[in-house]
Amino acid sequence: ATPRSVRPNLPPPIAGDTYPTTPGIERRSVSTYVIARPDERFETSTGLAVRHTEKDGTAQVEMRPVDGQLTDEAVTEIRNVAAQLSAVDDDVLDVLLANAIAHGHDSEGLYTIEIDAIIDTRQRGVKHKSESGKSYLSGRRQETRDETVERLQRLQTLYVSIGERKMRGKMVREYDQVLNIPRIITDPGNKERVIAVRYSFGKWFRAWRDGHAVAPRRLLELDGRNGAPAKVLGRYFIQRALEADSQDRIVRNVRELLRDLRRNLPDDAGKNSGRPRVLLEEHLDTLEREGVLASWGYLEANGKRVDAMLGSGYKKTMVWLDLHIFVVLAPEATASRS
Repeated sequence: ATPRSVRPNLPPPIAGDTYPTTPGIERRSVSTYVIARPDERFETSTGLAVRHTEKDGTAQVEMRPVDGQLTDEAVTEIRNVAAQLSAVDDDVLDVLLANAIAHGHDSEGLYTIEIDAIIDTRQRGVKHKSESGKSYLSGRRQETRDETVERLQRLQTLYVSIGERKMRGKMVREYDQVLNIPRIITDPGNKERVIAVRYSFGKWFRAWRDGHAVAPRRLLELDGRNGAPAKVLGRYFIQRALEADSQDRIVRNVRELLRDLRRNLPDDAGKNSGRPRVLLEEHLDTLEREGVLASWGYLEANGKRVDAMLGSGYKKTMVWLDLHIFVVLAPEATASRS
């Protein structure tokens, strides 16, 4: 274990059962990049981009090579790195945001966080385990630490843009780095081992820091394997907390929701045509059971009860796609409108 004397004396990035996160379009666009399909990532003159479109605006996120040189080899490498992105990378970014919002920056404008603190925050509880005669804290294997550092490095390659400006008679898209890590803190006894990082965000974060959503910490603790579909779905709605109506409901058309989540749209025929509905409802039930959502349901369509329209056996797929789902976030999951 790293001697306590070399560790920064820092408060935990998240204390309690909730954490603050940024609901701006820039943050949502990063989540879109993380879950985007390979065929959605297109080459630009500087990197590999994905376009995120909403009714109120468009953002573009780009992953760039570390050295800035966009060779054929660099594009291949970026595609490989982008393919490794997962909902856990989104978790790590959320923890960094929560730490920054809760504790603020130092005199150099940097935030500091320990690698172990990122790992611990994503677990239900830290427990001692033993293996091959060695004792370690749950999740704190060296390979897990190294993996977390790799996730931080991946996040550093992302750039976000939400607009263009005229330069020399041409419209030029302006990009802003999502995350920058100018300094790392290593173990004095092992310079290869990173124990903490000092970081900052681009201008996009400063623009949204006064308006943020409050998310249940349980969202971070949900299973991160196999695409983490419940985690992705929960983050999708938390990031749209500001869109809640007067009844605290966030409403989405089923077809649009599946497209936003990069899920395949079902056909009306075939023995598995009802599978997408089964999975989506299971994930919503998981989020309600885990306390991320207070409730969810379908809106009535043309005054008709949904259960009567859909019937049993998960049939009538096309009817289901045209319905609207509503979710009510857990009471502690709110949005600041300041």
